[in-house]
Amino acid sequence: MGDLTGLLSDVVRALGFRCVTLLHHVDLARARTPVVAYSDYPMDHLSRSLARKYFADDPVLVVSERRNAPFFWSELPDLLALSPRHREILASAAQSGLEQGLTVPVNVPGEPRGSCSFGLAAGERPPGWAVQAVAWVGMCAFEEARRIVGLSDGRILRPALSPRQLECLVLCGQGKSYPVIAQILGLAPDTITEYMEGAMRRYEVSSRQQLIAACLASGQITYADVLL
Repeated sequence: MGDLTGLLSDVVRALGFRCVTLLHHVDLARARTPVVAYSDYPMDHLSRSLARKYFADDPVLVVSERRNAPFFWSELPDLLALSPRHREILASAAQSGLEQGLTVPVNVPGEPRGSCSFGLAAGERPPGWAVQAVAWVGMCAFEEARRIVGLSDGRILRPALSPRQLECLVLCGQGKSYPVIAQILGLAPDTITEYMEGAMRRYEVSSRQQLIAACLASGQITYADVLL
């Protein structure tokens, strides 16, 4: 990883950017699987971000979870209704010399959302070819980082659910109770309970709400499945 990040930082600077972050959007202290987390952002900004828990609602991360296309931070007001907290976070970055930047979303089904971000100072804007190049470099670096931590070689897999468990899960996500699901599927209510509890055990969660959230995050089901 040290070789990768060292080379990445050199390339990013050669393309006209100041610094780079490769990041899965998770609380690193609570991560349950390997994650990508590298940054050479200014240390004062990183320290403030950790102390004030900016990672929980950073507008750059929020927008990158809703898009697939790269975006400049100057576009944020057009992409998100910025709250006072969002503006505080952006001001903190500017205080450390990161008034501008480019973020490339990296969202892989079955994993936490991720992104590559490249910092710039106010008024800096590399040429279009450099923007395209750094976006491609960032995506390739993120993929290599995933391989290094063990996320792209098949060792980290989402729990397997049976077709019946998935049927129950989708109906539950649509707001249906166990008795109603039992009627729809022509099964006993106790059987529905067994299917759902089995799925919870596989995902290591203790409630239906946590199970639905985990399955949406992993790509096991989609919002289209549960939103009527």
